[in-house]
Amino acid sequence: MKKNTGFTLVEVMVVTAIIALSALLFITRQRSPEKDLENNRKQMISVIEQARNYAISGYNIPSGIVGYGYGVVGPWYEENKYILYLDINGNYKYDGPMNDSDIEIYYLDNKTNIQRVSGLHRDIVFSLYEGKAYADGAQFTSDYNFTLVSTVNSALTKNITINGVTSQIR
Repeated sequence: MKKNTGFTLVEVMVVTAIIALSALLFITRQRSPEKDLENNRKQMISVIEQARNYAISGYNIPSGIVGYGYGVVGPWYEENKYILYLDINGNYKYDGPMNDSDIEIYYLDNKTNIQRVSGLHRDIVFSLYEGKAYADGAQFTSDYNFTLVSTVNSALTKNITINGVTSQIR
């Protein structure tokens, strides 16, 4: 008697179908760089809006420290790191955790970075109660941008624009 030692056609087809379905599920769960960039943009806009709302409402942080405004700075040391902070010394820019009070540190996913301008970080502060916008220590009346860049495809960018007159974020 001869023994069959191979797979039947049905077994091969079932295994192939399982592999194909698994691959399809994996591919559809992979997010595009454009979606990642837009999700990170929405997250950062939310934090900038939080800084503006804290400033306008005169929010007091739990430690009781009083400051001159709330801001967001990024990138800070790492290209995907940004910080929501309280400006304590009134110069309307971030001077580090020794001179200003970090409220929360945020990270974009590892597929997105904040673009530096002339090698420097970007910094926006909203003054207490008035909500006037300051960029890098000076009040401004034009648009100010944070640019997010995809690390997967550097041609993909998204801007976050803050208007210096209205403090609108878009």
